[in-house]
Amino acid sequence: MKKLRKLACVLALILVLVIPTPAVSVVGLGGGEYYVPGSPMINEKAYISPTEGDDLSHWVSTAPTIGNYDYSFSVMGDIQIVNNYFPDYLPSMFDYVVDNAEARNTKFCFNMGDITDKDKIYEWEAAKAGYDRIAKKMPYVVVRGNHDGRDNMNKYFGGNSAYMNMVDGSYMGKSYMTYQTFSVGIHKYLVLSLDWFVDEIHLKWANDVISAHPDYNAIVCVHCFLGKSETPTVAGESGTQSKYTYNLDVNNTPYEQNPSLDGNDIWNALKGNKNLKLIMGGHISYDDVGRWQGTGTNGNIVQGLLVCPQDIDVALARTAGDWHFQTTDPAYTSGMTGGYYAKPAAIMTTLYVSNSGRFFVEHYSVTRNQWWKSKNQFSFNLDLISINDNPTGSLYTPVIGM
Repeated sequence: MKKLRKLACVLALILVLVIPTPAVSVVGLGGGEYYVPGSPMINEKAYISPTEGDDLSHWVSTAPTIGNYDYSFSVMGDIQIVNNYFPDYLPSMFDYVVDNAEARNTKFCFNMGDITDKDKIYEWEAAKAGYDRIAKKMPYVVVRGNHDGRDNMNKYFGGNSAYMNMVDGSYMGKSYMTYQTFSVGIHKYLVLSLDWFVDEIHLKWANDVISAHPDYNAIVCVHCFLGKSETPTVAGESGTQSKYTYNLDVNNTPYEQNPSLDGNDIWNALKGNKNLKLIMGGHISYDDVGRWQGTGTNGNIVQGLLVCPQDIDVALARTAGDWHFQTTDPAYTSGMTGGYYAKPAAIMTTLYVSNSGRFFVEHYSVTRNQWWKSKNQFSFNLDLISINDNPTGSLYTPVIGM
């Protein structure tokens, strides 16, 4: 019996030595694109061709001068690349929000969609764990991107979840279209999220919610609003909602092959609200913070922002040579080698806000401890409604402790 066991061990050792371990090689495609055979990216292009993120001279090591501010907001652009391919670094983005919340008086955390890359359970669990931590410090909003399945988003952020118990209301009880209100000193805010697919019914709901809160500064979050032209997207523009069709059930009445609307449609539908102040989106991969300013029907200035720095995560990985991903999905671990060849940028955007309505934008890499381009550290002004304006005769009460 001992001889048989010994023989089996010898045979097993021979098999290990003879059968080669599958290696991961990076295959170059046209235009400098890459994919990694054996990874979740198999047979898929890995996003985009080389970007400005390859040029590391754009990084700034000197902190921008922000000046006086009264509170801040945290903005997380599309986190899909970090979540799926650099999962060890995802917690650092949530750490950045939580660890700086008190010092910066951070009162809200915005999300721009594409919480996940492949709509995998491990991605949702990682994101949920991070937002559970943020919830202990401040309210937040999650937006569904085109990489995020409705079923999984409702599973982790819908139903009787902590997130749905935090919001004031939603469209048909769905986690991907919600609204919530909060106060910061002399300002009251309404934050409304729209689904990746947007149609007239959604926009009517959004309009009704915003118009029902005239005393609040309305901020709308949608996965896609501005394009690379830094203007609201239009039909036919690359990567926009109108490229897709979908089914929407309203009171069990199906809208088959219903076209989705674009950023310009969103703007035209909502610009009649005098209290609309800010529209933010992601989706369109862009090295810079896209900025746009529009004038509403009532003469109110509305700021649009595009926050989607994921190209830089791809670029940083590529600058180190071979592009190897690492994923926690057991289905893809076979053949994966080594660790990371480079850290992702894991860029976080912070909006520092003064009571006068001045917003200062900071675009900062958590992993590099550097700022991405001087031009992305800028400011703009909004005419925020304050408790001193009393536009509807309501009695305002400042938040205790502010």
